[in-house]
Amino acid sequence: MPCYLFSYHAFGTWLPDRKQGYVKRKRGILPTNVAEAKRYRAAMKEAIVEFDSQVQETVIDSIIDSQEKQRFECYYIATDPTHVHALIGWRDERTWLHMRSIIKSSISRR
Repeated sequence: MPCYLFSYHAFGTWLPDRKQGYVKRKRGILPTNVAEAKRYRAAMKEAIVEFDSQVQETVIDSIIDSQEKQRFECYYIATDPTHVHALIGWRDERTWLHMRSIIKSSISRR
């Protein structure tokens, strides 16, 4: 049974100028890059988003409530103002990319 830890970040909160570095798909964790952060900010068309406690509760509820319909099990969820972590397992042949997408869609619909 596959089991993955999915992370969903609030828009604009994990930019390349973070002192801990940043994550880029297919490249992993990269070191702090102030020039790249300036390019990211210049390209942003929306305001930076943070998850207040009400949004965090809504995200948690949406993941828990979608387990049966989406056929997965949630073992752990952690949230803070900048991101959500969800430890998810499922018992069929769906890929982790598919699962990441359906869980994100469940959160967005809520």
